[in-house]
Amino acid sequence: MSIRRSSTMREKPPSRPTGSHSLAHTPSVSSSYLVPTPYRPVQRREYGIPFHGQRIYHRGQLIRGIDFNFLTDSLTLHHFEILARSTRIGFRTLDLRNVRFPFSENLLAILVACTSLRELSLRDIHIPFEAIEYLEPCFAALTVLRLNDCPDAMEDHELTPILKSCSQVKLLEIQGESFTDVSLNWIGTTCLQLESLMIDSPSMTDTVVGHIATNCKKLWNWHLVNCLRLQDETAEALEEIYTVDPKATPLHQLPRGAGQLPNALQTNKLIDAVFSTSAAAASSISATSSTVSSPSTSSMSGHSDLDHHPSSLQFPFDHHLHPDHLHPSFAIDRYSTYANLGPPVGKLRSLELVNCNSIRPETINRLLKSQSTLEHLVLGGISITDEALESFTQTPQDHIKSLSLLNCGEISDETMMAVMFNCEHLAKLRIFGSHFTLRTFNSISMHLLNLEELHLEHVPLIMNESLQEILLKCTLLKSLKLWHCRSLTHDLFTDILTPCNSLEVLEYMDKLPRPYIGDGWAAQVRFLQSIVIRFEGLRVLRLTKLGDTVVPVPLNLVSYLCQLDRLESFTILQNPRIDYTDLSDLAANHKTLLLVGVGPSKGLTGQQINSFNDSRHQPNVRIYRRPVESSKELERYMS
Repeated sequence: MSIRRSSTMREKPPSRPTGSHSLAHTPSVSSSYLVPTPYRPVQRREYGIPFHGQRIYHRGQLIRGIDFNFLTDSLTLHHFEILARSTRIGFRTLDLRNVRFPFSENLLAILVACTSLRELSLRDIHIPFEAIEYLEPCFAALTVLRLNDCPDAMEDHELTPILKSCSQVKLLEIQGESFTDVSLNWIGTTCLQLESLMIDSPSMTDTVVGHIATNCKKLWNWHLVNCLRLQDETAEALEEIYTVDPKATPLHQLPRGAGQLPNALQTNKLIDAVFSTSAAAASSISATSSTVSSPSTSSMSGHSDLDHHPSSLQFPFDHHLHPDHLHPSFAIDRYSTYANLGPPVGKLRSLELVNCNSIRPETINRLLKSQSTLEHLVLGGISITDEALESFTQTPQDHIKSLSLLNCGEISDETMMAVMFNCEHLAKLRIFGSHFTLRTFNSISMHLLNLEELHLEHVPLIMNESLQEILLKCTLLKSLKLWHCRSLTHDLFTDILTPCNSLEVLEYMDKLPRPYIGDGWAAQVRFLQSIVIRFEGLRVLRLTKLGDTVVPVPLNLVSYLCQLDRLESFTILQNPRIDYTDLSDLAANHKTLLLVGVGPSKGLTGQQINSFNDSRHQPNVRIYRRPVESSKELERYMS
């Protein structure tokens, strides 16, 4: 059957607008230009797509988003062609990070037609320069933009017009090795509404960071990954912009814009001076109000400015002079006096410094020491040493709620024990790739009693006893993720005396073979039984073996899963003994199950899974056709 396609190129380039959006520098490109395809009614059914699929796509204005992740294996370019022919698309979110198609005319037509689009996520897609001109209205309306893993072919002259158009974006993620200061500097010029920024660009320098931190006043979340050229100036700029003077009045007591004044006393004096000038110029001010604003009032009362609490002098005219008594030109609210006193002070809530190895440890320590409002911290690389965490070992860090240490091989057990002691309010802890000993993991169960999420990946020295102690004492633990912890055995959950009733998410992923491989199905049955007995409130359960060993799944898998009456998602990725009958039994007996993920199985074919999904609303079955080697890859696969 022949398949008719629309042409993807046109010979003559379109006329370019001569406005502020046109670029002065236009690189040499081919004479062919991508242009959006106009809507053409479908007259022939030679696309290989059922009629009901065309009807759904052409009525896409009723659909605010499509989850392409579930369609990754069956998605073809024909689907995008049909979708591009609809002129009534109403997408608000479009996530194509798992769609492995290059940028085409069909995707261009979809983006141009999505006038309500607010969130756009792309991965490994090169947006051509000739197509950006048509996409400027699309980028101008976005509040979330993710450009992940941009290919090397996409350079500054293509990223620059994109950033020039993103005036409303609040969350921005950019990953690309070809991007430099020429394009990234436009973030601090155009994206003034930015609240969260993630940059993965080895060529970015300190100048861009300082420019962004100075101009983006709402930017509270910084994520700098693999920025190899960043020096100490980056940490110093962040410290200067986001440091809150501890001697000043707390920010919640001052209006927005007054945070950069030296202290509350100078704030009061400045307001008194402004108010006195305004009162002298206004003819309708009463005598009583004038005496209140004059300096003699405070001396008659026997109290000076130093005797008053800052909060009582914050608005000296508040209790004596009503704004309605002022002249109309001075009849302003109490906060407008602060409007021009200086730029607002931001609060650094989230900071990620991973593989920024040119920043010295002592500079990182000064930055962390100056941030009293920091809640989420991610550190990684060879520059994260004991000296970088010195402030965490000396004073309590009650404001830290989440801590992640990625490949921090230079941190000692003594430092980690001190960090756990001072971060007792920590709710999330992630350790990736370390050689910490039992002393570090024992300190978790001793001090982090409020821990809710624990993620250990490539941590070879943690033993069953340490993890069991954590499950016993950290009674608020809701999520436990164990990836490639080779010292853990199948007896991990069997010997626990007290169950962790609050646990809702459990991931047990392993890769290396075990000496107990000859134990057979009996040990694996006991392993799954211990999970069912200990963690009755599980909502998410993921199990896999990526090496020579088999997955701990007995033959009567369905009967065990049905005992977890709150389970919503179950994933088993390697050699599962599941067939179509098991899926039917799960759908019939487990009403809360929404998602089942399976690896390559001899008992299931792609046709059976598709027929199962078409015949039932839940659970939805997803098949993983390739091995999943890390938690990050699994998150991408399931994002």
